[in-house]
Amino acid sequence: MTQLEYRRPVVAVVGAGAAGVAAAAECQLIGFDTLLIDEQSRIGGRYAADNPAQPPKKFGFRKGNLKHHRFSGSAASACEHLEKAVEFAKPRVALNTRVTGASFDKERAQWILSTEPSNQAAASNDDEQVIADVIIVATGNSDIGEVTGPNGRSFDLPGAHLHQSMEPIGIPNILVVDAEEPAPAGFFGYPLDIVEAKADAAQRWVRQLEVHGPGALQVDVTYWLATAPTRAKVKNAVSTFSERSHVFTPRQHLQKKPERAQRSSSKKGA
Repeated sequence: MTQLEYRRPVVAVVGAGAAGVAAAAECQLIGFDTLLIDEQSRIGGRYAADNPAQPPKKFGFRKGNLKHHRFSGSAASACEHLEKAVEFAKPRVALNTRVTGASFDKERAQWILSTEPSNQAAASNDDEQVIADVIIVATGNSDIGEVTGPNGRSFDLPGAHLHQSMEPIGIPNILVVDAEEPAPAGFFGYPLDIVEAKADAAQRWVRQLEVHGPGALQVDVTYWLATAPTRAKVKNAVSTFSERSHVFTPRQHLQKKPERAQRSSSKKGA
């Protein structure tokens, strides 16, 4: 019997727009060591750009653990709304930092992210490498440079198929939480509904890895399901974690065939 190994997961969230902020805040608040990385000098994503986008009228978080500022309609207010969520949750933050690639270290069962300053004069992260158990991608285009998996295979993350709109097929310990925002024309809900749903799903997914211990958790290709076609179905799809559709390989056995995630373990992390 394999002896269980415990390690509190370290989470690297790439992208400090609404999706990245929500995911980083949820993960930090639940107790995971979380680093939020963005190449811009301010939190805010598209609203912190040189030519900022105009936020939708209903922009803003609804969840109490994320909503700490009243949005007033401007791009600057949207940035402040996101900044206040980060200030409350207190994840580590590395601005002016660009992720240029990631490779999975089988001995550590962790991702090693390569970074570089996007603004040398104002960079807040001097490290060239970031080590994390889980990468959460929230860049808007899913691009974090070259991604190399456990077997040395390179993956095209922006072109990867996503299980239930979040998990890239064939790649362990990576989640994509990009969401269409603002909502499509004719949608009368609030713009950050999918953002909040995916952020909550992300922290529950990381919890699964914490329960199992260091290793590689990924979708079983036999059971993967395509991205849901509607916002309502996306929210429903990410609301639960299915042990049937996942396989887990302990750090010690990464050279061997993955073992199916145990039902009892996944129930503990529900």
